[in-house]
Amino acid sequence: MASQEELALFVGATRESVNQQLQGLKQDGLVELSGGRIHLLEHRRLARLISSAD
Repeated sequence: MASQEELALFVGATRESVNQQLQGLKQDGLVELSGGRIHLLEHRRLARLISSAD
């Protein structure tokens, strides 16, 4: 399991920006954050979001 700090290093971002993105995804109902884990709730919507970012 990776921490937000480790995720930030992996994607070349700050821990704060990773946290902001995760909180936004949570507010949009795409993920659930609990116990240090990220649970993907809306796989198709997330895939569309990722595809549109390219």
